[in-house]
Amino acid sequence: MHIPSIGFTLPDELTQIIEGLTRFAEQEITPRHEKHASVLEDPRLRYREDGALSDDAQAIVRDMRMAAAEAGYYAMCVPEGLGGGGLGHLAYFVGWE
Repeated sequence: MHIPSIGFTLPDELTQIIEGLTRFAEQEITPRHEKHASVLEDPRLRYREDGALSDDAQAIVRDMRMAAAEAGYYAMCVPEGLGGGGLGHLAYFVGWE
C-alpha cells in the first residue's frame, strides 16, 4: 500500500493491519454510527448543558471503544510496556488516514 502523504510504500504487515482496521470500521463502527445518528449528530443530544458528553453519547462511544479493544485495534499503537500492541506512530498515522 502506497500512502502519498508519507511518500513510501508501507510494510506488508502494516498494510494488512490497516486493511483489517478498515473492514472493522465498515462492519462494526459505521453501523453503530448509523444506528445512533440522532444522538451523535445532534449537538443538543450529544452534549449536556455543561458541555460534557451526554449519558447516551458516552454509552455509544464506550460500546465502540469496547468493540475496537476486543478486535485489537483500540490500543494497537500504545507501547507494549503499557499493554498495547506497540505498532507505533506510523501505524497510528496511516490508521488515522
